[in-house]
Amino acid sequence: MGEFRKDLDTLLVCAGILVLCAVLRPHGGTVQAGRWDLPPVCAFRAMTGHDCPGCGLTRGFVLLARGSWWDAGRMNPVAPALFLLALVQLPYRAWVLWRRIPTARRPRVFAWVGPIHIAALFLCWLVRLGGE
Repeated sequence: MGEFRKDLDTLLVCAGILVLCAVLRPHGGTVQAGRWDLPPVCAFRAMTGHDCPGCGLTRGFVLLARGSWWDAGRMNPVAPALFLLALVQLPYRAWVLWRRIPTARRPRVFAWVGPIHIAALFLCWLVRLGGE
């Protein structure tokens, strides 16, 4: 199971994120669980007063779960791509675990998709910082 531990972890984390996105709801500039606003969790913003590269992802994911693609992209332009990446992980990781496909025999697409998304987060962040 050691080789497949990362696949199981990825599957569970992505499923958890997507379930939370379906349960939480947008409320103004925050996200609510039931009637309660969730507190802002960005330590970078609390310390510096500036958004971090991931600011807006939670609100964006929650909006995406409700079909608000345009609004989610305004929260963080990379949110739709990351949301789709999380969605794709569910069938892909389930397939890998079910078929017991060793790492060496898998498509290499996910080897470069993650770094591209991280680079996009930082690029968007730099553009937003330049506009402040």
